[in-house]
Amino acid sequence: MIKDYRWKDLCIKDKIQYAMAIVLIAAGVIIAFLSFFLNAFNIATGTLIFIA
Repeated sequence: MIKDYRWKDLCIKDKIQYAMAIVLIAAGVIIAFLSFFLNAFNIATGTLIFIA
């Protein structure tokens, strides 16, 4: 049986973990788009390493 977890039922460590994961994914997407459009449609190696 799978337990249905709600946001209010999570402890503070889990909330921080989920929030940081969302922030890092968003940062990777933003950096990739900025790198692609500002560097003549070329993504820098450092950006690809950050995304990976």
